[in-house]
Amino acid sequence: MLRGKFDLLSFLLPIFENRNFILMNNLVRKAVINFIVPLLRVYLKKSQNLSRSFAIRIRHSATRNESYNFFFSDFDLSFVVDNSDLEKVESLSKSYYRIKKVNKFLGELEIYTISEHDRFLLLEEKIKKQYWYLRDLRKIGWIEDGAPNYRTKYHVVKFYRSMKALLGKFEVFSRPKEFSNVNLVSKSVRNWLESQFESNLLSQPLSFTIFSNYLGFFVSQDPDFSSEKRGIYLPHPYGILLLSLVPFTTEKEDIMMGVRTFRKNNKVNSLWRDLTEIEILVLTAVYRGNSEIFSWMPQWIKEIEADITVADT
Repeated sequence: MLRGKFDLLSFLLPIFENRNFILMNNLVRKAVINFIVPLLRVYLKKSQNLSRSFAIRIRHSATRNESYNFFFSDFDLSFVVDNSDLEKVESLSKSYYRIKKVNKFLGELEIYTISEHDRFLLLEEKIKKQYWYLRDLRKIGWIEDGAPNYRTKYHVVKFYRSMKALLGKFEVFSRPKEFSNVNLVSKSVRNWLESQFESNLLSQPLSFTIFSNYLGFFVSQDPDFSSEKRGIYLPHPYGILLLSLVPFTTEKEDIMMGVRTFRKNNKVNSLWRDLTEIEILVLTAVYRGNSEIFSWMPQWIKEIEADITVADT
């Protein structure tokens, strides 16, 4: 059971979620967007000698008033740089994180080129509902990954608050668990797959046992799937269809045979390619902004690109 030791932030967090503080949360959010972020742009542009086109874009909860909480949310940022400034991104990232040390409301950094960011926005608009549905599904695993490191009551409160909000998006309103929350949304995932694809596609006689991939959790077609495993139970062929939509490959030929079968479907193939291109764009941007932390990421990107190359041959 996640507990964590008591700290002041854990006491203040629920207070500032009270309706009486919604106005204050919004004022803080607008102050950061309209004053702090522009000042950050001016400072970084000058100190790093960046092109005039350098821009900062705000991502996720900070863009929406109703989901922002001063004691819970941070400002995840995307830096958009000219190609001529690519050689400066390492210095730019280090400068940002030095500032972040004394400005805790600043969040995770991604660095795109102008053309990459334009392409990301185009693809996101094209497959917005599918992209964010699968991203929220993955986020359940991401949040659980950090749970063993939570030492304060504040972070435990954040864990359950975030997980509750995520599960609500999948129409699951039971209390979040410490792990394996993804299995709570298995019905929602089945319904979603049925809403996205024709029924004859879902009658494929494809099956496998348990497999863990880049989704961040186990996918199982075994009804006796252990609850001790962090994963989702999906009867065949739903599990392989889910794997077919994401950047995924394995040396297990029986699984790849099923994946290739699904990717012959035009709608599956198109969605998989768009999701894969977005994944490459995001991973590249994340690596540029955090190269010391994610030194392994270029190899991951190469493996995903190789998956596309193999499919094209």
